Amino acid sequence: YAKMYMDTEKKYLSVEIGWAGDSVAQVYKSGVLVYETKPHNATHVRQMMRLAHRGVIDTEEPIKERNFCCKMMTEDTMIYTPGTYVKYHTRHTSMNIYYLTPSSFIGHDDLMGGEPDVETVELMFNENDDIKIVLMSDGITDVIQNTHSVLQNATTSKEIITYAEKKWGDNWKCY
Repeated sequence: YAKMYMDTEKKYLSVEIGWAGDSVAQVYKSGVLVYETKPHNATHVRQMMRLAHRGVIDTEEPIKERNFCCKMMTEDTMIYTPGTYVKYHTRHTSMNIYYLTPSSFIGHDDLMGGEPDVETVELMFNENDDIKIVLMSDGITDVIQNTHSVLQNATTSKEIITYAEKKWGDNWKCY
């Protein structure tokens, strides 16, 4: 979610953003990316600390690279890269272990969940500034680079979704 609070006298804007899992939020000021949240992954310190505090991850050997996933490098090229997974303890499997990405925020038995991250971005603004907030899931961020002009210039969410759907249908070069 995103909420904006504006103080027009002081020319001050406060944007409160809440997100979870693979989702990302971006804040643009007059077409320039000024803030971007980070998805919950193995490099997201708060997410890893939440999971450790809940006692569901193996804190001695929490991160494991296994399998391969694709990572977008350019508009038409992806590379195969090891996927980063976290070792979870659970009573729901015969081995009592799951390997999942820490961005799997909702679901997966009793392993995930909790509080979404909430951050506040504070900006100075002029009356001519255009403020835009873009909220995206990994269905968008997997195929559109965070600096792509469609994110900067879109005036509706449908424009971004249509572009992402086109990208998903493209023939990608994978290395």
